[in-house]
Amino acid sequence: MRSYLALTVVLFTLGVWSQDCGVNEVAHDCGPVCESCADSNCEAIRCGGGCWCQSGHLRDSAGACIPMDQCPSGGVSDDEQLESREWRGVNVPGSCWRNSCAEKK
Repeated sequence: MRSYLALTVVLFTLGVWSQDCGVNEVAHDCGPVCESCADSNCEAIRCGGGCWCQSGHLRDSAGACIPMDQCPSGGVSDDEQLESREWRGVNVPGSCWRNSCAEKK
């Protein structure tokens, strides 16, 4: 009976906390408020978990995460702006942010 209860707790936890993300997305505990090609210079983040675009990707008008260099003209694609979307030297999902989630809490 104990092993059944433990297994149930483990399976429930995995079901609640696992998150299936789309193509070029990753699950993370915090991420950008804006991550679209149109909102290229956003620094705001939010905490709470979710799926965000992988580093070097932004959302197109259909909501799909695409490489930054494939954003329509006027979007973000140059190296300088890409570097501004890196978090303390570590690639982070979604870009559009500069400060860690812990600093925003």
